[in-house]
Amino acid sequence: MAVILPLDKQHIPLPTSQDTGGHGKRLTKPALDPYWLEDVNFLSYQPPPVNGDVASLEEWNERLSFLEEDLHWLLKQPHHLFWSQVVFDETLQQSLDSYLHKAPRPYDPDVELPDHLSEKHRCIHRLIFMVFLRMATYKESKEHSITPHVFGEILYDNFLFDIVKIMELCVLYGGGNDKLLSKMVENIFTQQPKYNEDLRETVPTILEVLDRIEEKCGKTQEGADSLKKLGSNLDGHVETMTAKELQDVIFYIMDTAQSLNAFLEIYPPAAEAFHQKHFVTRVASFYEVLMPELEMAVKKLNWESQSLRNTVKKHLHLAKLGLAQTCITIISTCCIKPILESSSTDDSRHLDHIDDYLELIASLLSEKHFLTVFAMQCNIEDDIDLIIQSTDQIDETRTQFILDGIRAVRKSKRKQKMENSQGASSGSMVTGNAGNVVDHGAMVAAPEDYQTDAFLDEYGSAGVATNAPSGIQIDSFISSVKDLFPELGDGFIEACLEEYNFDSSKVINDILEDKLPPGLQELDRNLERSATPPPEEPDPAVETVLTKRANIYENDEFDVFTRDDVDTSRIHKGKKVETDTAYSVLADKSDVQAVKAMYDEYSYQYEDEYDDTYDQNDVGAGDADSADELMSKSLFGRPFTTPRVLEKGGTDSQEGEQEEEEESEEEDKDMFERPPQHNQAQRHQQGRKQQVNQQAKQKARQEAIKGQQKGKGQSQDTQKERRYKDKNKSSRANHNRKAMADKKRSRAMGPLG
Repeated sequence: MAVILPLDKQHIPLPTSQDTGGHGKRLTKPALDPYWLEDVNFLSYQPPPVNGDVASLEEWNERLSFLEEDLHWLLKQPHHLFWSQVVFDETLQQSLDSYLHKAPRPYDPDVELPDHLSEKHRCIHRLIFMVFLRMATYKESKEHSITPHVFGEILYDNFLFDIVKIMELCVLYGGGNDKLLSKMVENIFTQQPKYNEDLRETVPTILEVLDRIEEKCGKTQEGADSLKKLGSNLDGHVETMTAKELQDVIFYIMDTAQSLNAFLEIYPPAAEAFHQKHFVTRVASFYEVLMPELEMAVKKLNWESQSLRNTVKKHLHLAKLGLAQTCITIISTCCIKPILESSSTDDSRHLDHIDDYLELIASLLSEKHFLTVFAMQCNIEDDIDLIIQSTDQIDETRTQFILDGIRAVRKSKRKQKMENSQGASSGSMVTGNAGNVVDHGAMVAAPEDYQTDAFLDEYGSAGVATNAPSGIQIDSFISSVKDLFPELGDGFIEACLEEYNFDSSKVINDILEDKLPPGLQELDRNLERSATPPPEEPDPAVETVLTKRANIYENDEFDVFTRDDVDTSRIHKGKKVETDTAYSVLADKSDVQAVKAMYDEYSYQYEDEYDDTYDQNDVGAGDADSADELMSKSLFGRPFTTPRVLEKGGTDSQEGEQEEEEESEEEDKDMFERPPQHNQAQRHQQGRKQQVNQQAKQKARQEAIKGQQKGKGQSQDTQKERRYKDKNKSSRANHNRKAMADKKRSRAMGPLG
């Protein structure tokens, strides 16, 4: 049996035209060699066009088609050809890097694309992941593999993967592919330990990024690891930023926070490198100094549109939640998990982990804003309770101090919530004066949710009130407040309404009592409202769903897309109920009014009331027709008959009618003719009859219970009645003595004990 060599030790013979040398010796090439490289120029990826014009979409579609064709070709290549192309083709690496850098993130604003382009983009997204997955696998099958340590060298020396690429892969493919992606990243770090060293060197770089952001916003450091608190070094850089600069800063913080969060969720062992550099305390200081200032700047700035402002606020919320969730993952991996896994015999390491956790949480108590968001996503009380249960060598005073500090922060936040957003629903996202988030449950998502439709929809509405009032309603609220305070600017009033969940009465009350939150106290009271641009008119040259539709209801009287004068009175929901009744028809005098106008022309007074002039006269008494003639004539072709009720007795002809009609009529007659005494006697007779029947049944049951003599057997009726009596005997006589005794004893009416 031939021995199968790994790819790095294989040599493949050249094609027939080149397989012999000068001495008749067959020539071979290593399986991983530039000789096998195909001349394919992989195009770089470009994000979807924002303007969406036809020419841009066609160009982008053509680029995606070429890229899709090349990726399909690459994945179909044999093992040695695939790795030769990956290692030696620079255009392939540039194309893959361009997608990781420019591909839309789940939290980016959506771009409207036609269905066929959206489907093609999803196909590119899947093919890129398949390429990276194959690049991270050193053994595809028994016949196709690479020596593990050589595989690690290939990845590292050729820069096929690095820490930034891995983080971007976690952000793009964490949702729905978390298990597969976790194995892929773990395999990379296992086969090449140098990536762990690169990760440890990357953490200080990330901390430097936070320092640069603070410098950009006018925040400086006193020392290497300490920052001046908010209010002591306000240089005003945040307030003087333009909308574009502020948007870039917030988007950059959010992208960094979400990338770190996704990476640590996919590969938790990386949290140790961050913990060693005191990443949690540094992020808490960064959050405490900068985040409230950024949120206040978003409120003060005049934005081009309300949608842009909502987008920036959403990304600011995501940045705060991403930073808090990243710190939670680090603490859970490096502190809580070792405490639970440490053996009871190794008391020294167990206590070291406990001290590390308590010291870290105690350092966060001074960061009120960060601790509020942190405590909303992590139950610190439960963690401390687990620690107390795990060992008895713990300082209770220390733990009680931490718990009191956390409760104080939550109490102050709860009080602030009641003052500023009374009546707001607990499921909506409401922010306080310092950027604290009341409810983060809807915003915190695991990486496996990043690619789901539900999470994308949630991201699309994050940071924006679910029941936000319309523009007309906001104008009405501002007008109601400005009636009492005409000196205030519209922008200041709008900021107050947003802070108080658009409760104008609460805003007016707190302005009168001078109880506005500190954030609104510092706001310029003459601030004008940002102009809202008018809605853009649709371009008739661009095809939409409405322009392409064709149905039988187009341009009819109820087509709201083509006309504005729809008669809403003719529209109803469900089955239409007729409201006309007999009374309403009779009470309708519209026809009478029309006739009255005609009679007025002839000077005839018409009255619609009942005429009782001739009620006392014998109308028709002097007519020629006598009573006999009337009796002899037919009325509607039927002879006159005397009603049966007025007859004194029946005749033979009447007895000849049908038997069923006679019986029914006799019953009806009896119902009217029976006196009350007769009915009472009949009811008494029926009751007596029922009593006799019941006594007969009781006697038959007793006879059945008695049965026959012993030895002769018993009938089924006897056995049935005996079972019934035995089952229900507790309902009569004194067969439930035990239950009654227990009842007396429970009421202390009998002997105790």
